[in-house]
Amino acid sequence: MKKITAIALFVIQLNSINALDWPTYRHDAQRTGITSEQLALPLSKVWIFESQHQPQRAWPAPFRDNPYSGVKVETLLTFDHAFQPIACGDSVFFGSSSDHQVYCLDLTSGSVKWTFYTEGPVRTCPTFHQGRLYFGSDDGMIYCLNADTGRELWHHLAGPNNEKIPGNEQIISRWPVRSGVLVEKGHVYSAAGLFPAREGSYLFALDAYDGKNIWKKKINQTAQGYLLATPSKIFVPSGKLTPLTYNRANGDYINRISGPRGNFALIVDDVMVSGPGISGGELVALNQGAKQYRVANFKANKAVISPNSVFLASRTEIVRRDRKPLSLRSLEKRKNDLKEMIQAELDWKKSKELKSMLETAKKNFKGVADLKNRIQWQAEKFDRGNVIVDRELYGLEIGVISDPGGQKNFAEYDLNLETTGMFQLELRYAAQLTRPGRILIDGKIVREGAIANTTGGWEPEHQKWHKEGLIHVATKQFTLRIESEPMMSHIDQIRLTPLIGDIPTMQKSNAVMEDLNRQLFEAEKTAKQPTSISVNGNSSIKEEIKSIEKSIAKINSEASLIKEWRQPVKEAKSIILAGNNLFVGRENEVLAIHASTGSIDWTMTVDGVVHGIVVANGFLLVTTDKGRIYCFAEQGTPQRIAKSSDSTKRTTEENQSEYFDQAFSKQLFVQLDQKTGYALIHGVENTELATQILRNTNFNLVCLEEDFLVANKTRDHFNEKMLYGKRIVVHKKPGKQLPYPDYMFNFICVDIGTLKGKELLLSEYYRLLRPFGTLIIGDTKGTSDSLARPHKLLADLVSNNRDIDREVHFSRDQQWHVINRAKLSGGGEWSHQYANPGNTACSEDMRINGNLKLQWYGKPGPYRMFDRHSYTTAPVYSSGRLFTLGEKILYANDAYNGHLLWEKELPSLEPRVNLPRDCGYMGVDSDHVYLAVENNCIKVNARSGKTEIKFNCQKIDTDYDYNWGYLAIVEKTLFGSSVRSGNFYTEGRGPWYDDSGFNNPQDSHKVLSDCVFAIDMVSNMQMWTYKGVIINSTITIGEDRIYFVENRNPKVLQDKARRLSGGKEWMELHLVALDVKTGQLVWENKMEFEQRTPVFFTCYKEGILIVLRSSTKSFDLKAINAKSGKSVWNREHGWETNHHGAHRRHPVIIGDVIYQQPQAYDLKTGKEQWTTSKVGVGGNCGTLSASSSMLFSRLSDYPGFIDLGQAMNKENLVEITRPGCWINIIPVGGMVLIPEAGSGCSCEYSIHASMGFLPSKD
Repeated sequence: MKKITAIALFVIQLNSINALDWPTYRHDAQRTGITSEQLALPLSKVWIFESQHQPQRAWPAPFRDNPYSGVKVETLLTFDHAFQPIACGDSVFFGSSSDHQVYCLDLTSGSVKWTFYTEGPVRTCPTFHQGRLYFGSDDGMIYCLNADTGRELWHHLAGPNNEKIPGNEQIISRWPVRSGVLVEKGHVYSAAGLFPAREGSYLFALDAYDGKNIWKKKINQTAQGYLLATPSKIFVPSGKLTPLTYNRANGDYINRISGPRGNFALIVDDVMVSGPGISGGELVALNQGAKQYRVANFKANKAVISPNSVFLASRTEIVRRDRKPLSLRSLEKRKNDLKEMIQAELDWKKSKELKSMLETAKKNFKGVADLKNRIQWQAEKFDRGNVIVDRELYGLEIGVISDPGGQKNFAEYDLNLETTGMFQLELRYAAQLTRPGRILIDGKIVREGAIANTTGGWEPEHQKWHKEGLIHVATKQFTLRIESEPMMSHIDQIRLTPLIGDIPTMQKSNAVMEDLNRQLFEAEKTAKQPTSISVNGNSSIKEEIKSIEKSIAKINSEASLIKEWRQPVKEAKSIILAGNNLFVGRENEVLAIHASTGSIDWTMTVDGVVHGIVVANGFLLVTTDKGRIYCFAEQGTPQRIAKSSDSTKRTTEENQSEYFDQAFSKQLFVQLDQKTGYALIHGVENTELATQILRNTNFNLVCLEEDFLVANKTRDHFNEKMLYGKRIVVHKKPGKQLPYPDYMFNFICVDIGTLKGKELLLSEYYRLLRPFGTLIIGDTKGTSDSLARPHKLLADLVSNNRDIDREVHFSRDQQWHVINRAKLSGGGEWSHQYANPGNTACSEDMRINGNLKLQWYGKPGPYRMFDRHSYTTAPVYSSGRLFTLGEKILYANDAYNGHLLWEKELPSLEPRVNLPRDCGYMGVDSDHVYLAVENNCIKVNARSGKTEIKFNCQKIDTDYDYNWGYLAIVEKTLFGSSVRSGNFYTEGRGPWYDDSGFNNPQDSHKVLSDCVFAIDMVSNMQMWTYKGVIINSTITIGEDRIYFVENRNPKVLQDKARRLSGGKEWMELHLVALDVKTGQLVWENKMEFEQRTPVFFTCYKEGILIVLRSSTKSFDLKAINAKSGKSVWNREHGWETNHHGAHRRHPVIIGDVIYQQPQAYDLKTGKEQWTTSKVGVGGNCGTLSASSSMLFSRLSDYPGFIDLGQAMNKENLVEITRPGCWINIIPVGGMVLIPEAGSGCSCEYSIHASMGFLPSKD
């Protein structure tokens, strides 16, 4: 048994384990990737294990490049890109994310010893400990197996219950285990959960023997990536963020690692090396002692750190560096920290003395407050300053000044007092964090360390008065200045109270107090209360300093024998150290590099990217993203090439016999609303039923079975057909409450005969049936007798629910009840850019409330999506299907379970962005999607994604090419406009399109069309065309009319370009109303507007046409009688606090109220109804979308909502992802859908994925 012993800081400590085994990920709990085992090179191939399917990754690819640097984004979530093995004794163990099994292979031959099924993907490798195997699964369980036999010893449910949801097209627990499992000293440590704010995440410790809970803590993070541990701490990776640190004894939170983000981490003594950062190439070594500090920065993505050397793998090379400078730096830093600790404790003692002296001075002060002549004013009423006035936060027209961030913040007040003398200065403010500043009078500092207190939060309820000291005013007129750098507390009010007394005496006393205050301010910068082991002589600290100085002297006296080297090896993905061999994996190759010399001593070709390497018991194991595990050994070892692959699986011809009789089968599968999504079978003793459903549809099939043996037999059957985990899974029925969310399944089938008298869960089947889905219940073994039991239940179900209809199919030996569910009553639609042709941005969904629960998450991911600053087209929805446009691709998802129905490549689609200055160009009806592509509108089948027909846009002038601009569908009429080519905004990566000062014409010029037209979609014939220069963003349809603003300025008409700038071109605007059937003019009004207009919109509801524009500081709303064109009311209000978005909000109409942040007005009268300052929507980018009772937007950086009920509840939906900068939250069909729109964002969000939320019935 070989060991390596730590001798200094930043030196590895290996546990006392068999050095020939590799019992966990990267060998040990510190993930060092080091073993002392030495393999004799060259090596030869012994065996290959080939999985039926490649690893099924938990997450799709990230966005392509960092929009700020242009550097390719590093894939950070790589923990499941390969089947990571471990090896102990003569066995290899690994988990599969494709077929949901844990495998045990013979190390010498690669043959399968045993397998164990879970109910979800196994994404991390197991841990071997004392003859047992421990691992977690996406099914939310921690398992303990007998490592020799695979027999289950115990399992532990990681989350609160067994609920499952669709997650990236796998059925998984709400609390999947993706952290790996650590086992040490009789304890099992693991974590579960992805959505901490709404679902919860958990860190826990279990008894390794029986799985009983020792402690469990709810944690505020996404837990994915392998846990790490030191004797006192547990480190939990967050994937795209840095790891968080917890107390190993009880799970209490300690801190967040401050290094670069990423999924790679290792621990050396008390130093964590983590990264590689969002753009790669950035590993940081941070000491995790009492205070985090950087020991070193490495330009690398992976690393191995031995006692004497640092081995680094970057995108271009492998490097060996001497550990000596790093050790010295660590020791020097520790010594300096200890010296600072001594000084800090001395300063703490000094600060106590100064406080006592200050209190004595205050008691001796003879001034009396003259409260009658106190003056008090609002902080927002400054004469000069660069601070933000935030009226939203405090409301009632009371502003609060706060920092703009990143600069010296100040506010100056020109005061004119009735008297001179001494004054007490007080500030009322709120501060969650200390942000000290200073007070100046006429440019002279009179108070350091002002506004330095904390009050418990930033909100109004935390505002408190604080005395900021005495000031002497020598003249009646002076300038009071408050400043802070780099950020300022939220100051609400200021007051000065004159003091009555002898001025010279008060001045003298004040001078003493100010001197004490200055000394106290300086002392408290570094003061720290003594700990139980230090000061009063601090002998223990001084002794440690001496010991460190001796270690430094010893290291400096020793000559380094380390030879540093560089070896060009591109794109290394894995690296370990085994004896004196450095094994490196990259795409299609594994290499052995001599650790001392850097020479490449051996290479071998493999298939795929190498993401894992193991050395154990004389063998080298290499795993790739193709699902292959290679085994190599010393030359001379007998060759045992064995492929455990799909070639060993039985691929006999499927039995084509029909489970259903032929007539019913044909009728059933043809009438399904769609054949892609999820199907459920209750009872699977006969595999023919599942086989026919798989053959006749594209459903992913979930089978429920009470009998464990039947369940495993079914799993084996479909695993042999290479379908298990990919198309079909089997779950054990947990009880009367099935563990799936409402409306999840498109198709449910129950053969009563297979239940063998077990309870028919009719209410559960109905709960799980998706709107537009089909439930069939029957029997293939008999007729009416077998259906007598459920007949009344079925009749009651139909009579009690208006959204279903029932048919009965009879044949000679089969009887089936077919139940089709209709659209959910009260569910909303979002068929156009702003919900409907009237542009109300409200779906009218009446089912949604604030008690929302995650229903699904998954595709599309960020890779093909527009950058979030592009302000591109909103998703659209109809009949249970969600359609999202990416860059040259259209996605269709099942809205209720997130399943990707199809994706359509659109190579000729020109990206259209900056929609606030353009118009919607995608729409949907119950059966089709309509999309403007070049000069056409394509009509796409909503179920299949196939293009059925193309409609052509009108060509107005033969001198120009035209593209289809505006798009809307009303019944059987298609409306469009023609835009001269080259006038759309197409630059989707870089510009933010948020300029409010008109400094950048690229931001806010409006796209113009040369005409609008209507097409009869039945005949594909043009109905009418209206020629004119029309502002795209103002086109609206309401009932029998189409409205828009037309520009008749001669300069604009003669211009070749079709973008309206902010100059005199805004003259000659006309609001026009046409008949939708004939295109005839109904009325028109000339409009006068300010020339500078960041956004210009119209919307319609219930006979009122709203025309909205923004100026440089405010919004102007005009309500027009849509029938007559006459003015109804006008309103103007200022923007809310601007954060690249406040000036370009789109209005929302809910019922008879129009919302235009931050105000709301009665639609018919213009009377003010509401202000967002009541709830503090904030000034983030994005605009509102709505249901009948809720507003949705980006709130506090996250997707969130405001419930418009009496409580006016404001809440984030999730706090680990972000929405886009325009509309991508749509409340429809009784759900809230959020397709991915945060692509390109390099901020600290754990997850980039599409999501669906459903109101909970709890």
